[in-house]
Amino acid sequence: MAAADWLMREAGAIGGRVGFEAFDVSRLDARDPYLALEGGVRILGEALYDAPGTPEGGVSGRLGTRTGGIRVVERPPDAAYSPGFVALRQRPGPAGLVVVTTGGAPGLALLDAPAFRAPFGPPTLQVTSFEHARLTAAMARGAMAKLVVATRRTATNARNVVVRVAGRVPGLAPLVVATPRSAWWHATGERGGGLVCWLEALRALAEAPPTREVLFLATSGDELGHLGLSDFLARHRGIVAGATWVQLGANIGAAGGTVALAATTPPLRHLAAAAVARAGHPAVPLGTALPDSDGTIRAIQRAGAACVALGGTNRLFHLPQDRWPHAVDLDRVVRLAAAVAEIVARLGRQAT
Repeated sequence: MAAADWLMREAGAIGGRVGFEAFDVSRLDARDPYLALEGGVRILGEALYDAPGTPEGGVSGRLGTRTGGIRVVERPPDAAYSPGFVALRQRPGPAGLVVVTTGGAPGLALLDAPAFRAPFGPPTLQVTSFEHARLTAAMARGAMAKLVVATRRTATNARNVVVRVAGRVPGLAPLVVATPRSAWWHATGERGGGLVCWLEALRALAEAPPTREVLFLATSGDELGHLGLSDFLARHRGIVAGATWVQLGANIGAAGGTVALAATTPPLRHLAAAAVARAGHPAVPLGTALPDSDGTIRAIQRAGAACVALGGTNRLFHLPQDRWPHAVDLDRVVRLAAAVAEIVARLGRQAT
């Protein structure tokens, strides 16, 4: 809640009607999950948040065995949305699964949990890439292992931050400016740029009030099946249908990353590309296919909104090393924030 409170204070200092919308969450707590090998070796990791837990005493089996044992695989942080990984988890056989995470740098690059509300597959432990050699050697000798991922669910709630900026003309279809505000670890390069763009766009409208109402949305639970986005779309079906939506995605201005821009209509694409150019940012790839590996844009489009989206890549994506200052290209963030502020100001002045 502290992060939501901070963002609300920052937005409140700029302007608009600041509030939040709470939604129910069955929080998952994993108590020090680990894989125990012969000789007292214990490899610590993190639960996969849309897989079931083990009994308190764990599950045992031969490491690397697909039937009755504990299978070991390597996967990148975006694998949660891969049909192949989903199919692997749906296959019967292993008592447990260990995922050696393979991010853009060594470390524990956590996977999202799109099925957070409906866990499936075997109990699963995510471990750092530094354990690759040790696990490979253990599998080669057919070592026995015990997997312990004891979890507990607790009923609680989370918050979406929502800021309403009134339009001068009532009754027009609104503009929605959205960005996720939650992630794994510190996520400075992953989420910082989107939040900066979000706040700068709000500042632009405080200085020049829009023609139509603009809703600023910062969602929680993005990594857990888009819990916050789903809640907002369900609550506001009548508002979203016919709206224009600006989606500020992951890794905007991450150090060493790339940036891409896409929109559902030619006018939106041209408006956004021109704003990026005027901000002095190098030209970005411009497409009709919106970057949507996790299904965010499909959900927005199904709700009936036209959409322009900005996002990028990040070598430290989902890694604990994604921290200030080395994970952020500050000059790029400043230029992209200026571009987003112009996009939002121009769209806010439109009557349709």
